[in-house]
Amino acid sequence: MPTKQYTPTGEPNHAEKTERLQELIETITEEVTQETRFVQRTSKLNGVGFVKLMVLGNNLERSQASLNDLSQVSRDLGISITGPGINQRIHQEAVALLEGVFARTLQHLSPSDSERAAILDRFPQVHIVDSTQVSLPEALQEYYAGSGGSASSSQMKIHLAYEYRSGLFEAIEMTAGKCPDQNSDLPERLATAGSLALFDLGYFKIQRLAMLHANQAYFVSRFQTQTGLYFQENALTKIDLLSTLKKLPCQEGEFNAYLGSKQRIPVRIIYQQVPEEVAAERRRKSRRALGKKGKIPSKLHLALLGWTIFITNVAPEILSTQQVRVVYGVRWQAEIVFKVWKSNAGLAHIGHWRIERLLCQLYARLIVLVVFQWLAAPYRFCDQSELSLSRAFRVFQRYALRIIDAIADGWVSMPLILRNIETDFLSFACMTHRIKHPSTYRSLSIIGL
Repeated sequence: MPTKQYTPTGEPNHAEKTERLQELIETITEEVTQETRFVQRTSKLNGVGFVKLMVLGNNLERSQASLNDLSQVSRDLGISITGPGINQRIHQEAVALLEGVFARTLQHLSPSDSERAAILDRFPQVHIVDSTQVSLPEALQEYYAGSGGSASSSQMKIHLAYEYRSGLFEAIEMTAGKCPDQNSDLPERLATAGSLALFDLGYFKIQRLAMLHANQAYFVSRFQTQTGLYFQENALTKIDLLSTLKKLPCQEGEFNAYLGSKQRIPVRIIYQQVPEEVAAERRRKSRRALGKKGKIPSKLHLALLGWTIFITNVAPEILSTQQVRVVYGVRWQAEIVFKVWKSNAGLAHIGHWRIERLLCQLYARLIVLVVFQWLAAPYRFCDQSELSLSRAFRVFQRYALRIIDAIADGWVSMPLILRNIETDFLSFACMTHRIKHPSTYRSLSIIGL
């Protein structure tokens, strides 16, 4: 099958991108400043200046900027204020300001149909939903309680909704670490007719799948093996899944079933038996994970770890058995995003600060990460290769001082800086071609998606 050719989405117009960034950092920020009452008296550090300072000072070069570092950045931006002076401006209204600007950033830089790549184009949108944990100082347990066990007593869980065809973020939400992923409603909230949702077992919930199916949206998920399956919509007896898999003539394939004891959602069960060494490693990890919680895995659970099982309501004429397995692998893109957030952008490195400063730093970093994703997204698929987000972020970081200078000088040189950043994305941030372990982009192109 011939491979597809993917090209950058849209023509880069660096002047227009500069205007959108300037509108975000100045016009929109001023609107949010008024809404949150950040400025209640005349001050040398107004709302726009504060957002510029926190966004530029906490992110590109420094993962944990001190107050002295921030004071130096403020000078570069043409604002004279000391570290203690900055500290006085970090209060509840400052948190509300940055949170509001962050929310508006997601809206302002949201995907449009014209910006979606010609990949997986049988679906109008492909929503990847996943979460990651960030450990916090124990003093913040009151605000963000951890999940217990060997985990930190204070943790924040960050839920991400990532639209794969555009390469942009749709939603980012924070909860306490102890809150289960099932409580998040992102998959069904974002679903539209014909869209595809990809998520792992943490988000598996019968009511969610039933709602997606009722709204004519598609899903691909791993199967929660404790969930009831039935061969007929009105059957009373559940399928003995282990026995059924053992009787099937092939080591991989699919069969139709109904999911759930009440909803009876029609699904395809996609199965593939894994090599014994893979199954043994899965069982070892399962015993260790459950052991930390004082539990012992059942014999049935351990036996079913010998198979990889997916469920989907996508019709076979839209995605074949093989294509379902490859498409589910697209979900790994969220893990790559989280790796950049934590390893490159320092999102997991939280200072032992009071809650207001910690949250200001978090929202400032997230604003930068949304902007970075917006800049990098059109170049994800380049010259039969794929952009490495990690390498691209390092390129972005190297322009830190020039970006600060450009904003301080009235944005005049920003179009040239954006052009140079994107040129360097293509020159220095593309992945090395791998034959044995092809990238997601390559895997999709091979099977014609």
